[in-house]
Amino acid sequence: ALAAYKDDGRRDLARPLARLLGEAVQTSHPTPGSLLVPVPTTAQARRRRGDAPLLTLLHGAARSAAELRAQPSALTTRRVLADSAGLTIAERAANLAGAFVATCDLAGADVVLLDDVVTTGATLCEATRALRAAGARSVTAACIAATTRRRLVAPGCAR
Repeated sequence: ALAAYKDDGRRDLARPLARLLGEAVQTSHPTPGSLLVPVPTTAQARRRRGDAPLLTLLHGAARSAAELRAQPSALTTRRVLADSAGLTIAERAANLAGAFVATCDLAGADVVLLDDVVTTGATLCEATRALRAAGARSVTAACIAATTRRRLVAPGCAR
């Protein structure tokens, strides 16, 4: 369903996927006032798809959590990234190392980091690094799905 939503233009799946993301957000037990920050979409993916599908899911999830604030542009990429499909765990980590930067001061903020699917954890690790560098007090993650792997955490990422 995620692949169809993101890559096949099945935007009719937005509502049920946003509901699942909203449930994941609530499961992360956010504090009131927490910021909902999506993993940024790369420019290449935005051009290929014509939009940023995770942003639609962010807004749907935010509607189910009124005490939380959506911060859709709090993270951005600072360089071109390779498509992660087909990369090994180590290659994904290397591809993402230092790739994200926060666009605002997050001093003392509690952040719920949103992504659609966790594969190796490298994206979440890099995004967490960037959010903490901008002053985030805490970062938890909420995702719709995760792949099955023997080792889910990217090398060099603290659990």
